[in-house]
Amino acid sequence: MPRRLVLGVLVAVASCGDGSRGPDEPEPLPTPAWDAVCGREAPQLVLPLALGEHAYRIDRIADDERWLVSTFLVDPSVPLASGPPTLDRVIRAVGPCGEDAVEVARGLRPGGRHGALTLACGGDGHGTWAIDPSGVEPPRQLLGGWCPPRSTDHGLLTVDAPADATHGALVLLRDPADPTATPQVLAEGIRVPRNTYYGPGGNGSTSLWAAGDQALVLDEAGTVWHVELGSGERVEELTGVRELRVSSDARLAIWQALEPSEGDSRTPVGPVFLRDREAGTDAYLLGTHLEWTGTPWAGDYLLVRDDADGVRLWWRDGLEPIERPAGTELRGVLEGGELWLARRADGQTEELRWHPAQGGEPFVFARHDGVVSRYGDGIEIYETDEALPPTEGRLSFVPFTGGEPELLADRVDQVHGRVADGRIMTVVDADPSEHGPLRLIDPEAGTIVGLDLRGYLQSPRLNAGDPFDGDLVLATAGGERPPGVYRARVPR
Repeated sequence: MPRRLVLGVLVAVASCGDGSRGPDEPEPLPTPAWDAVCGREAPQLVLPLALGEHAYRIDRIADDERWLVSTFLVDPSVPLASGPPTLDRVIRAVGPCGEDAVEVARGLRPGGRHGALTLACGGDGHGTWAIDPSGVEPPRQLLGGWCPPRSTDHGLLTVDAPADATHGALVLLRDPADPTATPQVLAEGIRVPRNTYYGPGGNGSTSLWAAGDQALVLDEAGTVWHVELGSGERVEELTGVRELRVSSDARLAIWQALEPSEGDSRTPVGPVFLRDREAGTDAYLLGTHLEWTGTPWAGDYLLVRDDADGVRLWWRDGLEPIERPAGTELRGVLEGGELWLARRADGQTEELRWHPAQGGEPFVFARHDGVVSRYGDGIEIYETDEALPPTEGRLSFVPFTGGEPELLADRVDQVHGRVADGRIMTVVDADPSEHGPLRLIDPEAGTIVGLDLRGYLQSPRLNAGDPFDGDLVLATAGGERPPGVYRARVPR
C-alpha cells in the first residue's frame, strides 16, 4: 500500500449548514468533487435500505451487468453493536445504476456458483439452493447438508445430513440445472464437513475433499474412501483416521490417528502422519490436534498447528523439520520461500524475514506496538491511541525491505479497508448502529474527503472485489442522503 503522511484533520475548503460550530468541534472535512456516474455528478442510489436493514455483500452476476446485493435485517431499536438476532435475509438483483431491482431470495445467503447456476445457502449455512437472478422463478432447493457444496466435474457433492448430525450420506447431484434431477447416494455414514475450529461447512475441515473427477471422504468408522465420481466406485484407502487434510493436487495428505493419545475425547491430541498417496507411504510428523490446522500447504512448506509449540514447519517434499529462531511465531510465507516471522523483544513486536535454507539471524524489518496485516510489498500496522475511541487507531506502512513506518492515516476504525486504487475508506466515531462519518483517505496525495455523515462501518468490505469496476460502494443510514447502497466515483 503506497504511503505518504496523511493528516488527521485537514483545513476544510467547504462548510456545512450556516458555518457555525462549537468551540471543540473539528473543522468539517471537504466533500469530494464527485465525477459523473450513471449520468449525474453525485452518488447514484443502487438499492434503498429499510429501517434496520444492513448491506453486507455485493456479487457480480456472471455474464450480466447486474449485481446481487445481500442484506440482513434486525430490530432497529436494538443497537447493532450488541449483536441482535437476524430477523431475515434478502438477496436482490439490481442493474448497474439501481434499475430493475428485484428480490430473488429471502432467508438465504450467497453460496457461489456452479457452471451457469447461482447458488445460495440457508441462513444458518445448511442447505443449498439455486436462485434465479431475474427473480422470475423462486429459489429451488438442490441439496441438504452444509453449504457450500463441493463443485466437481460431475456435479455438486456434499454430505446430506440434518444440521445437528455428525454423519450422513455422501450425495452427488450430477445435473443441478435439471429441475427433475435427484441426488445420487454414493456412500452412507460419511462425516459432515465441520469441526470445532472452523465451524460448519468450512473448507478447513476436509472430511470431504473433492476436485475434478475424484473425492476423498472420511466415514464414521475412521476409514478414508477414494471415490471415482464418474462411476461412483469406492476404494478403501486408509483406516484408523480421525482427521484428514489433502493437498490441492491430491498427491499428499495429512491425517491424525483415530485413537487419541491424550486430551478431551471430542477434540483429542493424537499422532499425525504425512501420507504420500502416490507411493502409499506414511511418515510420522508429531502428536497434536489436527482439527486446529486449516490448509497446511504453503509454497515449499508444510505447516501444522501444534497445541504446545504453535505452528510447526517441514519442507513439503523432504519431510525435514524446520526449527524457527527462538521465540518467533509464523506470520506467513513470502516470495522466494522466505518466512515472515514475529517475536516480542524489549516490550515491542518485531517483524522478521528469514529463509530456512540460508539460516543465520532473521532480518528485522519493523518494530511496533500494534496489529499487522499484509498489503502488497509490505505490512500495515494498526496501533491504538488513548486520544481516540477504543475501536480506532493510527495506520502505518512498512515495506518488507524495512525502514521507518510511514503514517498512512492517524485515525481509522479497526474495520477499515482499501478500495481498488489503494485509497483507504473508514468510518470514524461509529455509533451503536455501526454508522458514523465515512471518509476516504488518499495516502499518496495526503488528502481526506468526507463521503457521508452516516456511513455504514461495513462500507469498506462492500468494496472488496471491486464490484463496481473502480467506483466506490457507500452504504448509508440517512446522513446526507436517504438510507441505501450507493455507487460513487471520486477522482484522485
